Formats: sequence, C-alpha cells, structure tokens
Amino acid sequence: MASKDNVAYVKELGADEVIDYKTQNYEELLRDVDLVLEASPTRNNSERIKAISVLKDGEIFVSVNTDFPFNDALMKSS
Repeated sequence: MASKDNVAYVKELGADEVIDYKTQNYEELLRDVDLVLEASPTRNNSERIKAISVLKDGEIFVSVNTDFPFNDALMKSS
C-alpha cells in the first residue's frame, strides 16, 4: 500500500499491484492473505482488526509495533 504519490516507486520495488491507502479500502479488496506485516505508525485496534480480517484462517500477522501489544479484547473481536 502507498499513497498515489508513491505508486511508481512501490512498483519499481517490485509490486504488481498497489493499493492507495488514502482512497481505497484494502479490507474490501483483499482476501485470503497469507501474511500481514503491520508497520503503520497508527496505534488503533480497529485498524488491526481490519488487517487481521484479510488473513486466511490460521495465517500470520506480524507487527513491528512493540509498544502496542495485542490485548484480549482485540483477539476476541477478530
């Protein structure tokens, strides 16, 4: 995902498709994803729930945000 200003750059890095996170809802476009890597500076459980919702059952969610741990409420809602 990238903003429209960075689409060309992300494609240069090797992306086949780029979702503009400012104008598109990735949770409506993606399904059955094997891995989600959360590196967003947003500390928001509703955003995490959206990210988890695109995963295949039993697949992997990784967050680099060590200062924003999972909590029981988040796990019950996903």
